[in-house]
Amino acid sequence: MSTHAIGALDAVYAVPAEACSALTNSGDSNVTGKIVIIYRGTCNFDTKALSAQDAGAAAVIIVNYYVCEAGAYTRPLFSST
Repeated sequence: MSTHAIGALDAVYAVPAEACSALTNSGDSNVTGKIVIIYRGTCNFDTKALSAQDAGAAAVIIVNYYVCEAGAYTRPLFSST
């Protein structure tokens, strides 16, 4: 059996959130070498993963979300504890 050590990686939200097209993250939210959190939505998972891969992401997490009454995405809660 082969094992690989994985160090700690930063995570950022995808821009656009559903990653159905090329990612436009920049600055501190650049995806290169990071885990990208992508909202489940209107396109296939392989499209989302390819968008992240093309932008240099190390991994993706695809999450459910809902749109609140104001029409904005609500982000899932992640805890560091």
